[in-house]
Amino acid sequence: MFPLFPCFAAILLFAQTNNAQPNPNIWTAGLEISYDSYSNWAQSINNTQPFLVVYPRTSQQVASVVTWAYTVGRNVRIQGHRHSYPPITVSRMDDPSKILLIDLTRHMTKLRIGSRAGGTGTGQRLNNGGRLNTVVAETGATMDALFRFSEENNLGLVMAPIIGQDATIGGVLAIGGHGAGIPALNEKLQGPGYTFGSVSNTILEFKAIVWNNRTNRYLVQTFTRSNPDTAAFIVHVGRAIITEVTLMVGPNYNYRCVSYTNIPGRELFAHPANSRGLRTFTSFMDDVGRVDVIWYPFVQSPWLKIWSVEENKPRNSTFIDEPYPYQFDSTFLNPQTPGTVFGPLSLERLERGLTQDNRWDIWGRSKNTILHYNRTTTPLSYSGYVVLTNRANVQLVLHEISEFYLKLLDEYGARGIYPIDNYIKLRVTGLDDPRETGVNGAVGPLISPTSPMPSRPDFDSGVWMNTLTTTGRPYSDEFMRKMEDFAYLRFNGNDAIVRPEWSKNWGHSDAAPFGNQYFLKNTIPQVFGVQEWNRAIAILDKYDPHQVISNSFLRELMVPYGGRGPLAITQGTSIQVAGFGWNK
Repeated sequence: MFPLFPCFAAILLFAQTNNAQPNPNIWTAGLEISYDSYSNWAQSINNTQPFLVVYPRTSQQVASVVTWAYTVGRNVRIQGHRHSYPPITVSRMDDPSKILLIDLTRHMTKLRIGSRAGGTGTGQRLNNGGRLNTVVAETGATMDALFRFSEENNLGLVMAPIIGQDATIGGVLAIGGHGAGIPALNEKLQGPGYTFGSVSNTILEFKAIVWNNRTNRYLVQTFTRSNPDTAAFIVHVGRAIITEVTLMVGPNYNYRCVSYTNIPGRELFAHPANSRGLRTFTSFMDDVGRVDVIWYPFVQSPWLKIWSVEENKPRNSTFIDEPYPYQFDSTFLNPQTPGTVFGPLSLERLERGLTQDNRWDIWGRSKNTILHYNRTTTPLSYSGYVVLTNRANVQLVLHEISEFYLKLLDEYGARGIYPIDNYIKLRVTGLDDPRETGVNGAVGPLISPTSPMPSRPDFDSGVWMNTLTTTGRPYSDEFMRKMEDFAYLRFNGNDAIVRPEWSKNWGHSDAAPFGNQYFLKNTIPQVFGVQEWNRAIAILDKYDPHQVISNSFLRELMVPYGGRGPLAITQGTSIQVAGFGWNK
């Protein structure tokens, strides 16, 4: 922490010399301030210079703080628990003296139950005139708090990010956070309150901080899911501030989660033409809907987890009454270990932990298996993408991703190079279908990774691919760039298309993520759809015309696209986009 006196001096100076408009009166009793450095969990962003941090208590205070920042020429960024990779909060290019961090995690964490009867309680009507459960949450609260509060009221979500204590509700919604889940063929969780896309698709109403032309300041405005402009806010990638949300939730339920490490990866991800009678990913997906695979390098069989809705505890399951069941270190991270040994040692430690803690087959309330991330202090580099495709094509997509990954590991290994010391992670979800809210006139997100594509209504599933390794590991950026190139070249719009997972690393050069300028400025707008991308930017600029809620990275990334060239990863690398009609 840093001394507070310069901050107070700035406050006094503002209050005494600002004659452009009446004093917004933001520095009221109880508003806390500090100076602090900024670094994210992955240690990929480390800025040791002091940033001004404000800890408001209400949405109105947030609006006043943003107004003050506009008046004195600062950008405003919301910081949570810093568990993200892209420089969308703070970038290396940002001047701390021009940035104001707003932290909602200290005071704006309240949760309450919304209206349960006669609709949504938000002035919106359900399509079936039925009942919908809601939780009203201030966005500084964690996902862990949301799950615990929901459970206390016998409510829950289908799936969500596996981290709970390190992720705020606001942060998860900003980037379209997701879990692992698609409806099983005989799905048990159906009806209003359940969605199989991102958590952002549960939004019914929210309060946002927006510019008001009449008063020349930022104010609090409420948006409902049926407001067309909501489409840009549902997932906004840090270009908006949402302080309170009304989320739909369903009646709570019990999950059984079973782990397997005895199914060979090449069986699990077999080519669909050769998969008859095999234990494939999609056979589990069709059966239970929720499937998660972690595959360590140079091992035959991955760690497969499947979740099933089970009202009563199965005889062989272990009952758990708290989340985060895998409290053991399953990843071997000694950099001196030979590369081909990393994976086998990690799998060995995993199996030992599952056995010692009796975690092979667990059962309990939904949150206790959904939230299972085991905190680690080891910084990791984590690339992320989602491949949108038709459900019938999921097995083929997984087969081709896994085969390329194995080939790449072998190619580097033949040179004595081992860029990946963690694993590849593969999951499948549905898309952000606004009809799942059950609200008349609900709009879908424009720039969620899992936004449906109007030109491809047959794309109904998202295959998530993540590659993890220790931050700074030699050749890891080059490896991830090749994985990215493969994905965009192969899934080129004919039977699938790739989008970045906003909260992870993407846009790889051989030296760093976010270093491929052509990818950032050309590929991204096209894979979201040029019309959709430009509309999202226009809406966000409408409500923040001065781009106060932004930073240097977002000012480069989130701009209208006016190009007409082919979809590509890098200049001169053309990708066919048959059936898209985006570049006519």
